[in-house]
Amino acid sequence: MTAAPSTARPVKRIPRTPDAPMRFIAYVLRHCSSGMKVKAVLACVCEGIATASDVMVSWSLGRIVGVITNAGAELWPHVIHELIILAGLWTLRNVCYRMREFLDRLYVPELMNTTRALLFNRLIQQSQVFLHSNFAGVLASHVRRAGDIVGGLRDKVERNIIPLIVRLVTSGVLLWQITPLFVLLIAVFLGIGAIYASFSSEKRTALSNREAEASSRLTGYIVDSTTNLALVQQNVGWQREQDRLNTLHQDMTDAFTDRSAFSSIFWGVFDLGMTFFYCGFMALVAYGWQTGHVTAGQLAMTVGIVTSLFGSIAATVYLLSSNSDDIGVLRDSLKKIATPLSIRDVANAPDLNVSQGKIEFRNVTFGYPQRDPLFKNMNIEIPAGQKVGLVGVS
Repeated sequence: MTAAPSTARPVKRIPRTPDAPMRFIAYVLRHCSSGMKVKAVLACVCEGIATASDVMVSWSLGRIVGVITNAGAELWPHVIHELIILAGLWTLRNVCYRMREFLDRLYVPELMNTTRALLFNRLIQQSQVFLHSNFAGVLASHVRRAGDIVGGLRDKVERNIIPLIVRLVTSGVLLWQITPLFVLLIAVFLGIGAIYASFSSEKRTALSNREAEASSRLTGYIVDSTTNLALVQQNVGWQREQDRLNTLHQDMTDAFTDRSAFSSIFWGVFDLGMTFFYCGFMALVAYGWQTGHVTAGQLAMTVGIVTSLFGSIAATVYLLSSNSDDIGVLRDSLKKIATPLSIRDVANAPDLNVSQGKIEFRNVTFGYPQRDPLFKNMNIEIPAGQKVGLVGVS
């Protein structure tokens, strides 16, 4: 005897939108096209090659200085040879940067549009209670800003994090050939800086979250109040609205002041530490020159590499600190839009099959959040062809 095929419909599963920034970014990337991902990888490769070429320019300049100081009558043939190498490195650097910019124009819009589309699709699945309980301006702002932030984080990884890693590796190889002490000093500086940044990141992120939430409340209030200005004027409620605006302004000001003060302290300590390490490194270079362990060419190369490297480290730390602000804003957006759906289809729900126009409500209860229900277990049957209006307080 053959069992009858099951007629049960599979349960429709609506995927949960991640509410953590890093998981959400991975979620966005999974929904991007394979072509976009290939272009993104190629853009990162171009950025890495361009950065390595930029470091090698200092190496080439050091070789030119060495040729000038050591060559005799055969100066120009050697100089011309080194200048050709320098021109090749600059050309490779320029071509790779332009190629990366070209690839950015091809894939970045898709990344940002996919982010907004995923959040918008989540938003339209939310219930009427959710939509009426939140400012429309805040929700719209969250969708737009999330796309901008994901695009901005991508820019920082591609143009700062990857170049810094490549610059550290390339510089480390070149400086190691002179003396391992140079590499050791840089490693110590990076280690102390990483520990300092990690200890302060939680506080910085919390302050950024607070400012993002205050900004969202202020934006939502302004949009909602502007949309309903006619009602405000009819009810002579402008003074009450102004008081609410002043309160939100003060919250925003306090959040901004606290975050800005913490940022100033953080950068004051970091710059002080970088000053000591940079001066210590240059003192080590001067000692190597005095003892004969560093040649004129190596001296020129080392100064160029270290100056560029410390500048890149400072710029990257600055952008990482601003990442905390972006992550705070993105977390605020996801916390709101990625709220679990309060209304879902029941398991094995059949397709809607309309044979007659009759509408029937059975045991319907409705009310707004934190208020008494407007009605409980209401039953209404509306025969086909009738028009029924619900009248009452909006």
